[in-house]
Amino acid sequence: MTDTALSPRFLSIYRRDKKNVGDLWSVPQKFFPLRGVTHLDLAEPDSIPNEPGVYVVGGGGLGRAGFQSFLDRLTRKDRKYTLIAWGVGADTALDKAAVFGAGTEAAAPEAYFSSFDAVGTRIWRDAGYREGDIYDWVPCASCMSELFLKLRDTRPTRKLGIYEHLRVPLASRVLEGQSPLAQIPGLGPLFSRAPVASNRGADLAEKLEFMARHEVIATNSYHGVYWATLLGRKVLCYPFKDGLFTFRHAPSYPGEEGLEAAMDRARAYPEALDDCRAANIAFYHKMQERFGDF
Repeated sequence: MTDTALSPRFLSIYRRDKKNVGDLWSVPQKFFPLRGVTHLDLAEPDSIPNEPGVYVVGGGGLGRAGFQSFLDRLTRKDRKYTLIAWGVGADTALDKAAVFGAGTEAAAPEAYFSSFDAVGTRIWRDAGYREGDIYDWVPCASCMSELFLKLRDTRPTRKLGIYEHLRVPLASRVLEGQSPLAQIPGLGPLFSRAPVASNRGADLAEKLEFMARHEVIATNSYHGVYWATLLGRKVLCYPFKDGLFTFRHAPSYPGEEGLEAAMDRARAYPEALDDCRAANIAFYHKMQERFGDF
């Protein structure tokens, strides 16, 4: 009999989307010394056993209708394992053809994670959940990457960069008149001159180096906002889902004002990286104390 068979299992469960750099680098086990890790895909529930152990789910925006059936399988009433969510988000309203206004109500985690044993959510508590019950504010664990320490002091060489979601193009829709943003005076010409990157791929360094070269990042991607903020950049967010209103260190949400005015209004958060790292480290120790060494 092996040590693994003698010990409770430790499973890391997340959306293993190899096309999405945010999903791939949101996994806590990449940054914390957790033993005997087996990685499984949330979207393949038949591969997830019902055995004693600690199952960590996340990170990523797993709280949404498309993942509900998978989460329901995990929270089965006869489960033998402890179930922890780490760095998870939620989207209760999503429209890939729209740009939500700044008054949109932020998503909350209860609809998807209330049956977990502990929930570290990237949703800032202003969304309305009660921190300290099963919920703690724990932003995406990718903040623990040493790349942020290496790149955050990079001197920008350009004013504006665009970082778009691979499934919801931002720049091309504006330039082709397919987005409501195309009606904003002057936005098209500025977007046409700005370099564009997306969350497609797996190379975290490539994405962060792109952001670090720019003073301002315009984005509709969760990790576009998050990573640019951690690098000390100003961020303009064009949200197509309510999960993009859940940041502790909030970006600027431009209205019908010109892009130049929005960039002037945006602010940086030099404390953000330390805040997010501290929250992850505290959650790691809290889970170790509560559920034992895993």
